[in-house]
Amino acid sequence: MPNKPETVFYGETPVRTFVMNGRTKYAARDLCGILGYPAPHKMLAAVKTRPEYIDSETRGGTQKLRVAERKDIETVLDHCRHRNVEKLRSWLRKGTMPNGNAQMKPKCAADKDDNVLLVFVFD
Repeated sequence: MPNKPETVFYGETPVRTFVMNGRTKYAARDLCGILGYPAPHKMLAAVKTRPEYIDSETRGGTQKLRVAERKDIETVLDHCRHRNVEKLRSWLRKGTMPNGNAQMKPKCAADKDDNVLLVFVFD
């Protein structure tokens, strides 16, 4: 059964999160863009835990996403030299609550609603 992610925002960048067994897990693909890694397996190479994948509902159907817990992300941040490391570390500590609920909400209703109808009228 696919899981529906909860989206939190790192600035303008959406980060998908999943809460499983009381633990928040982050979509590694979303963090790759923030830290400048080309792929999740390269970003998580320093992490010695077993890779974990979650079936997730996306607009394109169900997909397997690699996820990482916060302790694994902290390990990545300790090894990474990207300019966003300290900002991401601070965001992880302040930007999301431990239960996975977002403090930073989308700016408008259209950001969280997938069913938006745009109408263009041409003369």
